[in-house]
Amino acid sequence: MQVGNSLLLSEKFHKLSSGAQHLYFCMAMESGGKRDFLFPQASAKKYGIAPSSFDRYKKELLNAGCVQLKSSGKITREANEYCFSIDAFKDA
Repeated sequence: MQVGNSLLLSEKFHKLSSGAQHLYFCMAMESGGKRDFLFPQASAKKYGIAPSSFDRYKKELLNAGCVQLKSSGKITREANEYCFSIDAFKDA
């Protein structure tokens, strides 16, 4: 995923907490340009995001429709799979 004007100028993006914005950028880095990506808690730790903050920011991104949870690895203790919402930051 690329960061562009539709994201940076979006009112929806500006309404996110700075922590959720940071997590979104970290997810974009980890995705390697792909729409679907894994983002384990270890990746959040690598970027200096504490586990409790990671959970809070992740919920904020999910609730805002910025990313979607494709599959949960909770039962198998694997990384969750997410995908970016393509139209999430296109202001109407």
